[in-house]
Amino acid sequence: MAQDRLFYGAIDNATIFANGTNSFIRIRFDCDISSTTLTNVVDVSGYFGASNLIPGQQLVANTNFPSGVTIVSVDLGNNTIEVDTVPSATGTNRLGRVSPPKGQYFINSGSLTSPTNNPINFNNITGSEDSDYLPTDNKFGVLLLQSSTASLSSGISGEFAQYEISRVQNRQNTQQASFYITSSANGILAEEDDKAASSGITSFAIVELSYSSSLATIFNQNVAGTPAGGYEVGAYQIAVQEFLDDIGLDVLYTGSYTKGNTQFINFTGSGIQDITLTESFGKEGVNIVIEGGSGGDDDWYIGSTFLTSSRDVRITGSLLITQTASNLDFFVVNSASYDAFKINSEGVAQFFANIDAISPSATAGYGGLYFQSSSVWAALD
Repeated sequence: MAQDRLFYGAIDNATIFANGTNSFIRIRFDCDISSTTLTNVVDVSGYFGASNLIPGQQLVANTNFPSGVTIVSVDLGNNTIEVDTVPSATGTNRLGRVSPPKGQYFINSGSLTSPTNNPINFNNITGSEDSDYLPTDNKFGVLLLQSSTASLSSGISGEFAQYEISRVQNRQNTQQASFYITSSANGILAEEDDKAASSGITSFAIVELSYSSSLATIFNQNVAGTPAGGYEVGAYQIAVQEFLDDIGLDVLYTGSYTKGNTQFINFTGSGIQDITLTESFGKEGVNIVIEGGSGGDDDWYIGSTFLTSSRDVRITGSLLITQTASNLDFFVVNSASYDAFKINSEGVAQFFANIDAISPSATAGYGGLYFQSSSVWAALD
């Protein structure tokens, strides 16, 4: 069944707030060197306000947190913030500056441009962490020009990163909204450690992501309304390395690399015990445990004509032996050098017979039978 094609468009006239900015959120708070809880938290007017605070953001305050701390939780009802480190000094009514962590950005008042006659607007776009986001919906993201972290104002022509819209904070109208975008540690949505979004960007591409792999489509710049510079093929540039290059299947045996770029694996026989997700060599895959193999039940060995066990075997139900070959024994109790007891193909019970002697060379307990070449001993009370 055909599906709706992935949306693409442009965001214009936006202001991007990144890690380290001093003009995003400012608060005042009280703190004590014995606690990681900041109390009496209030907004500083002229900034974006505590309502935009979320865990993971970084707080810097001269004297108290000069090197910055990470916000762990926010409780605006009680005017408190939990951070991950105690302050270096106790203080009251201290001024703090909050900015997103690396890989997260706040997009303020971006205006949406959709292709002609495309009905998508900001009412259709939700963040992946929003309460009204449905797990069955596609996510949305943006493409941003990249710069070296050593020179954020110098954009690297033609190099982009893809980010996911994680929270829509405010919809000013159907065509304008403020929202958070985030990267991930690896894969399609990764931001390199030494790269970040180029500063000063006001226009960029917005894209709908595929459901399973978060892939974005390529598009025509004039149709999308994006600025020049390669946005139209930025998604393909990312997918080549982060997705297409990994499509081939690598085969591992007991954790060791066997073959790469395999198109398929053919399993034959039975005995699969478990299939679980795993990660090896920096890649995600599945771990298949097969009975008798490494990681499975090594107590049993399945040979070409027999099954052996390294442990005692206990049968709690009935033991049914069915022999279809007329010339084979039904049941055999075998020692290393002789058959101690068997029921042959005719149904005759046959005991091992020792060489004749004046007295038995073995002890037959009460109720037992002991055979010699020309005699039989029965142990009776």
